[in-house]
Amino acid sequence: LLYFHCGDVILAVIDWNVEPLGPFRPTPENLYLATGDLDVAHDRATAAGAGRLTPIATRPWGERSFYCLDLDGNRLCFVDETTLFLGRGAAWS
Repeated sequence: LLYFHCGDVILAVIDWNVEPLGPFRPTPENLYLATGDLDVAHDRATAAGAGRLTPIATRPWGERSFYCLDLDGNRLCFVDETTLFLGRGAAWS
């Protein structure tokens, strides 16, 4: 079990081969993760064997990102933190 402290959020990564509480189903929607080095994140996803790995692309709304599946089938989107789209009009954007 790994914990990543991301500001006020903690992301837990669980190995279900070790943890007895599983199995759980993959997330139905993308989990977005901002990074300071998107190219390195893409290289690491490639090396880790991520499924459905897309190339890095700049989206029509200006966000630079890529999508993949983790080894449990969870949908992930890695976003360049310098192009992070926070939503139009959101109080926190």
